[in-house]
Amino acid sequence: MTKIIENIVIFKVLAASIFLSISGCAISPEQETNPAPQNYIVLLDLSDRLVHPQVSVTDQEMILNIAERFRMNVRQNLTIRSADKFKVRVIPQKGAAIDINTYENQMSLDMSQTDIALKNARLVKFVNGLPGLLKGLYDESVLHKNKTSDFFGCDIWKYFHEQLRLDLEKGYHNHVIVLTDGYFDFENSSHAISNGQRFTSSDFYAMLTGAEWKTTAIEKDYGLLPVLLETPFRCIVCGLNPKKEQLTELEKLGYFWTKWMAESNADTCILIPLTSTGKMKNELNKHFKTE
Repeated sequence: MTKIIENIVIFKVLAASIFLSISGCAISPEQETNPAPQNYIVLLDLSDRLVHPQVSVTDQEMILNIAERFRMNVRQNLTIRSADKFKVRVIPQKGAAIDINTYENQMSLDMSQTDIALKNARLVKFVNGLPGLLKGLYDESVLHKNKTSDFFGCDIWKYFHEQLRLDLEKGYHNHVIVLTDGYFDFENSSHAISNGQRFTSSDFYAMLTGAEWKTTAIEKDYGLLPVLLETPFRCIVCGLNPKKEQLTELEKLGYFWTKWMAESNADTCILIPLTSTGKMKNELNKHFKTE
């Protein structure tokens, strides 16, 4: 029944388009408003945070939740008119053996580049196939890995610096959702670079201890090295999870992410700590509703 209804809608839209073309009429801005399409970019940190099995389960549920939001946006635009985009990106990992390009291509969909006659079928196939692809990716990411040292570090800064500007879309509402514990870790700290008190790794967090850590950070102007991006975007960081038991560690993670995004020209930076899957999904949906 749903398919029949959608076919009727498609027919009516096409008929209206033909009529307007024949009559030489144009729809004025006052007659119809065209909201900017949505561009969802989901960034995956597949580092040692996956040593905790529940993180993998939560990640997949969160991604599917975002994909459902994407599907809803497409439907709201009558599918055939949709130019919405959904992209999954794996944050660079030096030495990782996974075929990242294949996974990223299969877990991304650009409605603006999809033929009108195929849009509905492509959307259905994409949404239905995503759970299996995610399971395959996460299973492969943890294969034969049982402890922190078995995992490669993720270079979050590298992705933001080299690739994000290519994934952002002008004229779109850009949502960058990062699934990460919040750390910028490498196997070897010599890989990181710095400029004054700005760094591409989070090693400097260790210098900020005790109740006065924030005062010190402000006085010495510590931070992550900004990446200046011209295209507007909202950043949502999901899964912040302190590796140390210090009471201030979660606040520290949030402080430096917020500062980094502000200095990198993000419209906003929303922080969602690692809790139960249900709570995280509710928090994410709440922020989507405010856009």
